Amino acid sequence: MSQPSRPFLPVELVFNPNWWHNTAGINFDQTFYLDPHVRIQNDMIMRRVLHEKYGDLGLGEPDPKPRPVIGSLYVAGGFVIPALLGAEILFAPNAAPQPYPLGWTPDQIEHLEKPDFRKTWPMSELIVQMDALEAEWGYVVGDLNTDGLLNAAYHLYGPDLYTDFYNAPQRVNRLLELIADLIVDVAEYVRQRTGTCSIAVNRMVERVNPRLFLHANCSVPMISPRSYKQVQLPIEQQMAQR
Repeated sequence: MSQPSRPFLPVELVFNPNWWHNTAGINFDQTFYLDPHVRIQNDMIMRRVLHEKYGDLGLGEPDPKPRPVIGSLYVAGGFVIPALLGAEILFAPNAAPQPYPLGWTPDQIEHLEKPDFRKTWPMSELIVQMDALEAEWGYVVGDLNTDGLLNAAYHLYGPDLYTDFYNAPQRVNRLLELIADLIVDVAEYVRQRTGTCSIAVNRMVERVNPRLFLHANCSVPMISPRSYKQVQLPIEQQMAQR
């Protein structure tokens, strides 16, 4: 008697840049993210190495071909949103890009305006690259890690972000709403160009629905459930409705 087939549970592995650097010799300097030729070459290396190491789990490709990728789908590096908001980005050969903390004053936070991402680095540069890749290949693949609300806010605000959930909740709410709008603006634009917007945030998105929007919530455990429900959750619900 044949056994009923079990539903396939997809597996995804996301490795730290240090692993890729030591295993495949990939350098995570600025060219990894912003040089189209380097990006395409590294994309092929990563797909091949994943197959060599974990092909039995269905990962990678045995003979990957070049493709017009605008953002790596195999590492998490949420620097785009902090950079759009004014943070300087530190790139390293074996680590994810790190935004330098800005430590803005309350007055600077309160007067922050949402930037035009189309005219602001690095999106201004990446959009030009998308245009060139699409002109050459006819299409573009990949997406960008659009970070998360608290992740991005912390780079601007510093540790006072968490105390101001209690001391100045209106200020925190305004900042998170601004960041939320920027995240969704960028994600929607990228999805219009490539068909996806969040695989670089969590690779399981590709297995569920490649067009799905997801933002990073790494920092949520640093606030209380009450703060999350009162301040952040309503903003996330607004993001989902868009």
